[in-house]
Amino acid sequence: MKNIKNSIIYINSSGPAFLQDIENSIIFVTSHQLRIHNTTDSIILTMELLNGIIENSSGLIFKPLEGDIEINDFDHPGLGDKSPSFKKLSFTEDDLELKKGLEDYDVENLEKALQDLEMVINKAKE
Repeated sequence: MKNIKNSIIYINSSGPAFLQDIENSIIFVTSHQLRIHNTTDSIILTMELLNGIIENSSGLIFKPLEGDIEINDFDHPGLGDKSPSFKKLSFTEDDLELKKGLEDYDVENLEKALQDLEMVINKAKE
């Protein structure tokens, strides 16, 4: 996917996923690997994602909805989670409800999931 602004994106891939030139968006992703290039000010909520690779990106927030995610920033190798390009929020048990609402696509569950997402975004901005 490329050249997307101000959007909500849902990706469900059994292989790798590639995002380029994304701006000010919320991305829900299930993928073996996520490659992100030239992306700014976006939130990535991961479901069953093993690792992420970012390049030429900034203002990213990663939030695993299950387990953990390893992120490699090619612009700042060796810094791990201390990279200035992204912030990583930890998984909590409360995230299971958010994930369930996203998976069920039931209007009632989805509405609650979006409210939970708003809380995640507010926490990330702190």
